[in-house]
Amino acid sequence: MDQARFFEELSELPIIAYRVSRSVSQGKSLDTHRCVSGMQMHALFILYKTGRHNMTELANLLIVTRQQLTKLIDSLVEKGLVERGDDPKNRRHVMVGLSEQGRLLVEEAINNHFQMMSAFFSTLNDGDAERFMNALATIKEIFTKIA
Repeated sequence: MDQARFFEELSELPIIAYRVSRSVSQGKSLDTHRCVSGMQMHALFILYKTGRHNMTELANLLIVTRQQLTKLIDSLVEKGLVERGDDPKNRRHVMVGLSEQGRLLVEEAINNHFQMMSAFFSTLNDGDAERFMNALATIKEIFTKIA
């Protein structure tokens, strides 16, 4: 394997992701999601996909410190999007999960994002769409082995 070429291609991933993100959201308004930052939305999405967590688990999933997470969760609790509760297995742990309002917000964001992505990729022919989907599946598979 040509390592120089590999790292050159790999260095392009953030740029590609940014371009896709900008192209997809260009001209689109996400009024319902303005109440949360990108990091807050990421936390909501993680909770939506994986369920309730204690603060240490969630900090590890989000790759932030517990102090950063505490501020983030405090703001989401104030907005009614996240609920805190006791861990029945360990009373010293605080469990964090989505409220009903948080769940609805994430589902709406997912639906909006799906619609924007569908419109963006509708310009691809079936062959290119299939190649793109296969490439994404390969990238995900490989990242699960190394991350």
